[in-house]
Amino acid sequence: MNDWHSAEEVLEYAVSRGLVPGDAPLEAEALSGGVSGEVWKVSGPQGACVLKRALAKLKVEADWFSDVRRVEREQEAMALLSPLLPVGRIPRVLDYDADGYAFAMSCAPEGSESWKDRLMQGQFDADIAGRVGLLLRTMHEASRGIGEAEKARMADLTFFRELRIEPFYAAVAIRYPKLSGRICALADELTEETPDVRKCVVHGDFSPKNILIDPDGAPVLLDFEVCHWGNPVYDLAFCIGHLVLKGLQLGREADAYALVEAFCAAYGEAPARLLPHLGLMLLARVDGKSPVSYIRNEQTKERIRSLAYPLIREELSGEPLAAIATMLQGGHKK
Repeated sequence: MNDWHSAEEVLEYAVSRGLVPGDAPLEAEALSGGVSGEVWKVSGPQGACVLKRALAKLKVEADWFSDVRRVEREQEAMALLSPLLPVGRIPRVLDYDADGYAFAMSCAPEGSESWKDRLMQGQFDADIAGRVGLLLRTMHEASRGIGEAEKARMADLTFFRELRIEPFYAAVAIRYPKLSGRICALADELTEETPDVRKCVVHGDFSPKNILIDPDGAPVLLDFEVCHWGNPVYDLAFCIGHLVLKGLQLGREADAYALVEAFCAAYGEAPARLLPHLGLMLLARVDGKSPVSYIRNEQTKERIRSLAYPLIREELSGEPLAAIATMLQGGHKK
């Protein structure tokens, strides 16, 4: 397998796969937004597509490796979920190169924007958050009814362990030995082989970075490589954690809470174990193997830690939204 070191190599690959004609003017543009793969947009007179290739070593400072065969899981998950979701909510798989650990997919509608970019620009739109919450609800509820063969194909947790349990839960447990028992128990809640724990298709990377907002305000979901048959609480904690972090970074706590409220209202009843997993997500994004790039101020990091500790220790109880409101109002300290 050869990496794509230049636009010329990407175009040569796209032509070799029959995705674009070799005798037409073509352009290749590297896309940003991820640490686990190379992503390029290839455009020509007949249209455009996106190429993605998995990397063995992820693009972070820490040594973080994952099996490149996860690209097979990604395109399988997209094919599985496509008929379960409204048209246009996920890209279509156009080509799969098993030997090259790469695949091609359709582009999002022209004019689509990254939800993360919009949030970082201060666009805290509760309507968008509600649409995203409804999309997640639809994915979770619709996937509960898939057949046993489909469940079996999504049951292997290798990639979820490599890309989520190890860099988030395990890495943070090592850094915080006094919390390690609780953190390991939380990890077990995501991986136990019981029907009451693993009961729907979980995206595993449900964050604003992986959600585009099309010109009509509808979300388009990307990046399915850690998709698995699992515990839905993970997706909620992962996404809500990102919304909280952006509110804290930008000093927009009240607006962040409005997003969380709209997201949860559209999703429906929150899983009972949301709060401790949310605490772990917050702590992992400053002290795990994949810290968010936009939080550099040590005072902000300390505030996040002080909010995460009581959630992990389960000192905040009751209805999740009320607890999150209390947390964002600064009601808990280390």
